[in-house]
Amino acid sequence: MFRCVLHLLATTLFSVAVATGAAAQDEAPGEGHKEYQIRIDLADVLAKARQAVRDHDFQRAVGLYGFILRFAPDLKVAKVELSLALAALGER
Repeated sequence: MFRCVLHLLATTLFSVAVATGAAAQDEAPGEGHKEYQIRIDLADVLAKARQAVRDHDFQRAVGLYGFILRFAPDLKVAKVELSLALAALGER
């Protein structure tokens, strides 16, 4: 089941609007913006977070787990591993 969840997460596409000029803040929605599709492989990010823990780089691991949870807030394995990385830093 875990592998299935990661596969779904890894194939999710995120759309990002990027302003193309300084005046874009004052423009109507859709004007001056380009739409980009970004593919984020959360399984790869999870692997990098785990490697950071193995390397005792807990600050980096916390950041990576936070990134994962931003896009997959219900992923329990990331929550548990984040709490372990925080504990290694002496935080709650």
